[in-house]
Amino acid sequence: WAAKNHGDAKRLGITGFCWGGRIVWLYAAHSSQLKAGVAWYGRI
Repeated sequence: WAAKNHGDAKRLGITGFCWGGRIVWLYAAHSSQLKAGVAWYGRI
C-alpha cells in the first residue's frame, strides 16, 4: 500500500496502543522488513 501511494516501503514502521502494542511485538518478531516498532501505554 505504501509503495503504491508514493511511500518508501523500505522504511517500514509500526506503532500500537495497548492491545495494538502486543501486535507491534508480534509483527516485529515475524517481519525482517520492519525498521521500527513502538508499543505505548498510558495517557493519550
